[in-house]
Amino acid sequence: MGNQELDAILQSFVAVGEETKDKLLGAAFCVVNKDGVLYQGSAGRTDLPVDSPPFTMQSFTWIASMTKIVTAAAAMQEVERGGVGLDQDMRPLVPQLAQMEVLRGFEADGKPVLEPNPKGLALRPCILDPLGMQSTTFYSLNADESLQRRKVAVSYRDPETGTLSIGPLPIPAEPPVQCGGGGLWTTCEDFSKFLRAVLADATGNGADAAGMRRRILRPETVAEMLRPQLDDRQREALRSVTSEAYDSMVPEFERTTPLDHGISGIINLADVPAKRRAGSMMWKGFTNGQWWIDPKAGIAAVLIVNVLPQPDPVLTKLHDELERAVYSDLI
Repeated sequence: MGNQELDAILQSFVAVGEETKDKLLGAAFCVVNKDGVLYQGSAGRTDLPVDSPPFTMQSFTWIASMTKIVTAAAAMQEVERGGVGLDQDMRPLVPQLAQMEVLRGFEADGKPVLEPNPKGLALRPCILDPLGMQSTTFYSLNADESLQRRKVAVSYRDPETGTLSIGPLPIPAEPPVQCGGGGLWTTCEDFSKFLRAVLADATGNGADAAGMRRRILRPETVAEMLRPQLDDRQREALRSVTSEAYDSMVPEFERTTPLDHGISGIINLADVPAKRRAGSMMWKGFTNGQWWIDPKAGIAAVLIVNVLPQPDPVLTKLHDELERAVYSDLI
């Protein structure tokens, strides 16, 4: 029943024919645990013409800030190897950091409050290949022909009519650097492999039953990534920022939900009624895709779309319905 309900939810949110008002062109959703896939499904199409290719688990798209958790895992691998420490000053290694100031908050008019950081800045071919993430890259223009055929067009929602049109990619087609904060292109299938690896490594079960996948992180490293990291002052700053940008940052939570931040994303410190458990972590991307990891429930999920601007009210409603269905029918 759970899979059928999730299929129906996805189908109900995508455009059929030319009418796109309050719809998405396409979406893919996957739920995993440490042992495998609990659900995967997709609906819709990859471009505006009604005869465009279908949106699938293999559709190829820019995931923006969803890149951050992959980058964090790569950084934590370097911590495991002893190359850097979580509390080591990074300025001698990356001189550009010496000129960077620390954001302490905002003035009443929105002007940022910046301070020098005399204490230093700490960082508190090893992921993609071991996990078989063959459809993930920073360079979409150089991607092979198969990925080019699966590329998803960027849709833009008109705020007055709610309809969609196709627009330009809001980043350089060929990036000057491999941007760890938001540069990856991938698929729902590939990103779900990464989330499953995080869950498996958290329990020390880093290889499949057939031994086909290597561990990417130690259990204690995953625990550190998913642990709340903020002090009282930082938590208050996070509360202030998320209150101001509630619809774009944390609409999946009640406004009173206490929040923290780990080495990858925002953590809810209390259960969310009918949804994720306390201690879950989540993050999202500029094109409205998002993921969450729920260690207590032993699951992770990723929703891949490609619609702007952010936040998108249709996507917010879709995500809410999918998450509620996951916790009521799937686990």
